[in-house]
Amino acid sequence: MVKKYLKKSIEFWENNFLESPENLWALRISFSAILALGIFYLLGIPKAGLTVSMGIVATALTENDVHIKSSLRSTLLIGFLFFIFSSLVQLLLPYPIIFGVFLVSSSFFIMLAGELKSKYNHLAFGSVLIILYSIFIYQPEADWFRIPFLFVVAVIIHMATSIVILLLNPYQNLQNELANAYQLLAKYLRMKSKFFPSSADEQEEIRNELALINIQLFSQSEKIKNILQRLGQELNLHQRTKFNQYVSEWNQLQLLHERAVSSHESYDSISQNVNSSLVVAGLGKMLRELGKASDEYARNILKKNTFQSSPNLRWTSNALELLLRQNLCKDQASINYLWKNIKSMEETFEARHTPANINLEYTFDEKKWRDLFSPKNNKFRHAVRLSTCFAVGYTLMNVFKIEQGAWIILTSLIVCQQTYDATRQRFFKRIIGTLMGVIIGITLSLLLPTTAGQVVILIASMFIFFKYLRGNYIIAAIFITVYVLAVYNLLQGTGVQVMTPRIIDTLIGSVIAYLSIRFIWPEWQYKNLKNLLIKAIEKDKIYFESVMNQQISTQEYLHHQRNAHRADNQLAQVWKSMRFEPKSKQKLITPARNFTYLNHTLLSYISALGVHRKSLNFNENDFFIKNQIIKLLDEILLRLQLGNQNSEPTDKSFILPIEKLKDTENLLFLDNILKLSQELKEAGERIEF
Repeated sequence: MVKKYLKKSIEFWENNFLESPENLWALRISFSAILALGIFYLLGIPKAGLTVSMGIVATALTENDVHIKSSLRSTLLIGFLFFIFSSLVQLLLPYPIIFGVFLVSSSFFIMLAGELKSKYNHLAFGSVLIILYSIFIYQPEADWFRIPFLFVVAVIIHMATSIVILLLNPYQNLQNELANAYQLLAKYLRMKSKFFPSSADEQEEIRNELALINIQLFSQSEKIKNILQRLGQELNLHQRTKFNQYVSEWNQLQLLHERAVSSHESYDSISQNVNSSLVVAGLGKMLRELGKASDEYARNILKKNTFQSSPNLRWTSNALELLLRQNLCKDQASINYLWKNIKSMEETFEARHTPANINLEYTFDEKKWRDLFSPKNNKFRHAVRLSTCFAVGYTLMNVFKIEQGAWIILTSLIVCQQTYDATRQRFFKRIIGTLMGVIIGITLSLLLPTTAGQVVILIASMFIFFKYLRGNYIIAAIFITVYVLAVYNLLQGTGVQVMTPRIIDTLIGSVIAYLSIRFIWPEWQYKNLKNLLIKAIEKDKIYFESVMNQQISTQEYLHHQRNAHRADNQLAQVWKSMRFEPKSKQKLITPARNFTYLNHTLLSYISALGVHRKSLNFNENDFFIKNQIIKLLDEILLRLQLGNQNSEPTDKSFILPIEKLKDTENLLFLDNILKLSQELKEAGERIEF
């Protein structure tokens, strides 16, 4: 009986926490809060435990460490900053004008300082957050160092749990992010499987969904790269064997990503070139099985197990291969290359990867102070907007004597983002989340009015908040509101009473944040379009050249591949953001959409050539066509750089070298790339900036 329950407990742990990094992260933070509440309850000062729990929330949003050495350094740095900033609040708050100057100026410089190194972004946000938390729980009758000291205790308690986790598993964070990436790859493959079969109308929707998933997948890959860079700096030579294994996992992810996004032919053409509908359905089935394999691969990374290919994947692969042999296609080469690409993904998952001694380029985006103080700098503009929000919020708080008016400032901090569309979305999510949180929080308070009940609500809402913080902000906003209500109920017994003012303060803070992004240096996306189009074509060109250069190293090739996908993602994000901007500011949205689609298609065709590059033989005709493609891309760049009014007329006599194409075995790939380059050129001619 004991073994049975033990087995079920282990399965529950693995299924709900070990295989769910977000749940594990939320559990660790909740455990820190429970530990703090328990310690201070035993000491006879339970309300101090609530202050520490708020400090734990701020610390959890601040930490961003990948190694025990960096965690120890962060513990000292976060503790020091929290103590200094909280102390200044306690000392200056009785003097409204002096404190207002401190609040606005400190928030401005803290947010800019966070941009000197990307790993300090979280630290900057946490430092501003602790200033606002200190305002909420200000106690004029208490010693000035009491609350700052409790925040330092919060840092120590939470960071201690982080250090213990890193001692038990030094690569926990890296494993979590790799698993997330493979789960996103699985999501991409499942979505792509819907192409087989699909109608023209369905394909448009599928492409849009794939573009959004691709943004997430590439961003996750970049996040892993940054972790690997930072982690690599902390390790000595004797510790790099396991680290190099994870570098190999990341390289494999990039190669699988390239294969996933590659297109060998338009999907309408594939359906027309296949004699049997079973083949088309089989391709979709194979992609779905590869999606399942990617999900399973993610689970094995978290469990540190060896991946085993599923019988369903092997059976589908064998059945489809047999079916392809029996059904002759009108364009056998196209189908063969597509099948070879899909089959190679299966083989990549099944391969046993040995650690590779790879040296990553440790290039951090360190900046100098003088580079930040420019209205052209996005971070500078964001810091100005945020500090302006704080100034307006603090002025309203004092002029109208708004009790707990710091909620206005906190809301502005959370809602005000660097782009209009992100701020607009956060605006609505914050308001909806707060309203629903008030309803749920009051209901729970009436059902569980006791102290023990409020503690349960506090811990549960903290867990749910962190579980959904990165994935569903509305749910996160709901339960941070419930958390606040529970804190006020436990501290002052006034949780329900503060909810109505909290709704009003949230509305005011959200409106201030929205107005700041709308009128203070608004960053309308059409202004960025020209530079991003140029960058995308430049990176496509370099990537294409690296594909045709079989002497290039794998690391350099992957570097060019990442740059091309990064530029493509930035272009896609601009078009995505345009759709949420005011109609009057959606200039060039149609050309942006068309160019984004064509660029992504060109990139997918280049990727198709890239995945087969080691098995292809390039001859003189191939390089002739390559030069024609480069010429087209250069013409596009020149036209974009000079503008249509200043550029030379298009050479209408340009003819695709079909005769040359017929003399090469790589007709499928090069013809697609050549035609898309021509379409991009024509699209570029229609854009007027």
